[in-house]
Amino acid sequence: MNFILVHFKVDYTIPKLIDYYKDLDLFHDLMIKQIYALYDDFEIHVITNVDKPSNNKVTYHYLPDLEKSNYAKLLMFGLLDKPAMYLDNDIILLRKFAEEHLPEENDFNLYQQFDVPIPDGYPPFMYDYPHYNSGMIWIPRPNKQITEVLQKIKDKFPKHEGDWTADEYPINYFIYAFAMKMKLFPEVNAYRKSTKIPLKDCHSIHYAGIKEKFVEELRLFSPSLFSTSDNHLDAPQAAKVAIHEN
Repeated sequence: MNFILVHFKVDYTIPKLIDYYKDLDLFHDLMIKQIYALYDDFEIHVITNVDKPSNNKVTYHYLPDLEKSNYAKLLMFGLLDKPAMYLDNDIILLRKFAEEHLPEENDFNLYQQFDVPIPDGYPPFMYDYPHYNSGMIWIPRPNKQITEVLQKIKDKFPKHEGDWTADEYPINYFIYAFAMKMKLFPEVNAYRKSTKIPLKDCHSIHYAGIKEKFVEELRLFSPSLFSTSDNHLDAPQAAKVAIHEN
């Protein structure tokens, strides 16, 4: 199976964004370890502005001028000439993707619908269609034209504080404009903050908006990903309770 990740270095001075991006390197490394642990036959392709050597499993697509925002993710749709799964780095994978999780009706598929907290003053048309989380996207038919369209329309959407961008905005507008129907799975890319499914029964858990729990709970689900010397990654008792209660 082919996977696409995005990893970029940022130099933000706004405290809120410093806190948001401070664990990018750790989360990225742990996602690669998760894929290695689950799959034997796989390729990982990383869109990045970090010049790192590739190996037989991980290919770094080095782009020194890569946009240092979530809009860097828009390159995923035309990066490869074969099907691939895009993953945010703050996701726990509990098991492999099943065939049913890989629909081919559309050029790409998102898995979770959610209510986007659209700030006041944003274009009113953004309230007229469903919104889906873009942390996990299956791309059975990659096409560079998708990226080109998304790049053209992304400026329709205002940016948040400190030029923080929400890639969901152009992607969801694209889905709406082309009348695409997403095939949703409650257990795939399940929100840690709100899922009603017991965590152990999820396929994958997304820690959007609750990143502080990601490492400690991954440490519980997949302790082999961490060396014994990583004592600072040990999960507190509270995390154990949270997992068993869900």
